[in-house]
Amino acid sequence: MSKAHGLVELDGRYYKASVTCKLKSGSGRLLFSGAMPQEMLSPTKAAIDACIHLDFLEGFDPDILGRSDLVIGIDSPAPVVGESLQLTLAVAVVAELLRRGVPAKFCYTGIVGPAGEVIPVDDIVAKRRAAKVLGFSAFVLPVSQLDYFSPEINQCPVTTIEEAISVTFFGDEHG
Repeated sequence: MSKAHGLVELDGRYYKASVTCKLKSGSGRLLFSGAMPQEMLSPTKAAIDACIHLDFLEGFDPDILGRSDLVIGIDSPAPVVGESLQLTLAVAVVAELLRRGVPAKFCYTGIVGPAGEVIPVDDIVAKRRAAKVLGFSAFVLPVSQLDYFSPEINQCPVTTIEEAISVTFFGDEHG
């Protein structure tokens, strides 16, 4: 089972949210464990669809999704609202497909577009600060939201899921 971390907001305060992903034998179904908010269903499917284009990764078998069920869960102390957990979800999915663990130092935020592009999110300044306060040492975010003058946390700006995966698993720095 893979796990990646993002952020959720409640009453102006941010909390850690963990997205877990597990492949099990099946027939290509997308299953949810726990209470998956209705508004996350479409963004979840979009993030997974974008992951299918990642066949450039060594060891990635895009056909595995047709032979397995993908079980996704979100562990969050606050309701999940909006789409900024999409990048977190995409990283968790790819990590599970590659059978690799996501280093716990990373926190992710970003909306995933249909071609795998990472789109800006709201409240990035507060999210950057919260990631540091919550103990993360690396914050993966949309490249357009990089703050060159922010000493709070190591920022890893990305434009695509591919770049987020490179930063996470191969140590490639972008931006």
